[in-house]
Amino acid sequence: MNKQSTKAVFWVYFDGAFHHVKLAKDEEKTFHFNRDCDEGWEAKTCTYTFDGEGVFFECWAREQDCDGRHESLETYYAPLSKLAALDCKDEDGEIIPGMKRPEFEKEKASQRDHYAEAAGY
Repeated sequence: MNKQSTKAVFWVYFDGAFHHVKLAKDEEKTFHFNRDCDEGWEAKTCTYTFDGEGVFFECWAREQDCDGRHESLETYYAPLSKLAALDCKDEDGEIIPGMKRPEFEKEKASQRDHYAEAAGY
């Protein structure tokens, strides 16, 4: 028998801050940033989706710097039992009471270097 829940509630750290996420079954929440940096630009999009038994997390990062354009895609999953498995810590490494984050397990990862592809690597 599968254990299912109607809600997933957890904390995530994205772009310098903790965010409290509450998802109903089949609902998703996306965080995104796009900004200039010293040598070009960077962008990141992370989406969390609740399937009733756990949370699927996909993170797509893109950047361009002096070495060219790069992309990476990583996917993770955490069952309900792991949504509050890890402590949240502040910038000094101190545990923040009452805040827990998921312990995600990586399912797959890929990366792409556009300049290397163009050079035939």
